[in-house]
Amino acid sequence: EVEDDGFNFPVTLDVHWHNYQWKHDGTEHWKVCTTANCPGMTDEQRAEGPHTFASAKDAACADGCGYTRPLYTVTVKNATAILGGEELNAPVAAGTKVTLTADTTPEDKELHGWKLYKVAADGTETEITSSTELAKLLKNGTETTATLTMPAYNVKAEPYYSNIPYNITPVNCTVDKTEAAKGDTVTATRREPEANERFTGWTVKVNGVEQDPTFLKPDADDPTKVTFTMPDANVEVTATFAEDPIPEPDPVG
Repeated sequence: EVEDDGFNFPVTLDVHWHNYQWKHDGTEHWKVCTTANCPGMTDEQRAEGPHTFASAKDAACADGCGYTRPLYTVTVKNATAILGGEELNAPVAAGTKVTLTADTTPEDKELHGWKLYKVAADGTETEITSSTELAKLLKNGTETTATLTMPAYNVKAEPYYSNIPYNITPVNCTVDKTEAAKGDTVTATRREPEANERFTGWTVKVNGVEQDPTFLKPDADDPTKVTFTMPDANVEVTATFAEDPIPEPDPVG
């Protein structure tokens, strides 16, 4: 009661104590008051804003709103996944930039690009072949070091290689291929001798260096053919010919 000039009258103080509770969706959070007859909250009290996270590997919102985001795994084969300068060994959020570094390139191979696979919960791998999807996920996708933008699913990445092709130059002959990888079998077929000409043999140069005759293997069924195993260098194979002089006619006696 309050006394004023001898009169007493009651005074009721309507004091409201906020009882905060977090609300959230997939992108942001805010506070509400659960106390009855709440007169409203200030922007500061509502604390509305986007979710924040301590790192790409953290699922729980750092503001304590209770939201937990999904995380996804990236596994690699013949490569290393790097995040923040360290090898990645934990799930990360979608949108995270992960550096992929291929292991040492196998001998006589060259990097052709990267393959990505969508990995299901049961471990089933499905290769991602859509060029549009690959362009979204991979930057520098034909380089030894590429950048993966983590999708909203588990993913596997691996480099893939192709054989290094070496050139074959035929001289006075034809070959069944003009490029070949190390270990491939190449067949050369000499041309037919021209008039007053005879075939004398084969010569082979590897990177400009003439090879031993045993480099070539004669074809048992066709004397015009030889085969050889492609080395890890360019090859020039030559069928050689010499003039066959016309014999002098016998004098008429």
